[in-house]
Amino acid sequence: RKESSSSSSASSSQSEVEDSSKSSFSQCTFNMANILMGVGMLGLPYVFRSAGWIGGFSVTIGFCLVTWRTSYYLGRALNGDPRPVHLFDGIDLTIKRMRKPVSSFPAIAREAFGDNG
Repeated sequence: RKESSSSSSASSSQSEVEDSSKSSFSQCTFNMANILMGVGMLGLPYVFRSAGWIGGFSVTIGFCLVTWRTSYYLGRALNGDPRPVHLFDGIDLTIKRMRKPVSSFPAIAREAFGDNG
């Protein structure tokens, strides 16, 4: 009897481990944003100490602009066309995409650098 109860408890604890090791898309997104923002927040005091108030704000605003522009270009690459997205929202179906939309970062790298990289 002890063997059956210990095997059932082992299987239930194993299923709990399997269930707890999986995370949802929203949990993954939250963790990724938390890590990226946490690293940036830890670096801010050093930037302001090294560059001063004006230099620190300048560096912070500069990197914000670079990040925004990079996300803009990544969005266009994921769309499958370097042209603005609003061209594809209308009723005019004569405009075709230049490439098929990309759905992952490895696919973006393949589009940018080719198969051999």
